[in-house]
Amino acid sequence: MPDIVNAVGGGDLREEVDLDELHHVISGDEVRYDPEYWPGLYIRFTSDSPAILLFRTGKYNIAGADSVEELLDVNEQFLSRLQKLD
Repeated sequence: MPDIVNAVGGGDLREEVDLDELHHVISGDEVRYDPEYWPGLYIRFTSDSPAILLFRTGKYNIAGADSVEELLDVNEQFLSRLQKLD
């Protein structure tokens, strides 16, 4: 039986996102946005947490989770933080 070494998932906020504005207001250990280099917003809540890759379209990916449980937890944290920011 294979071992899970990287759980990956994604979602869709179903609305466009102003990545430049969000880049300045969302908290995390690592938050990067450089549209000339890459079109998405890169977020890590802690230095060892999974990476969230959010695009202007509202679609996002979460990569680097050690388990499906961690993937779901980071997804919940992400959606909660966005909701608090309105």
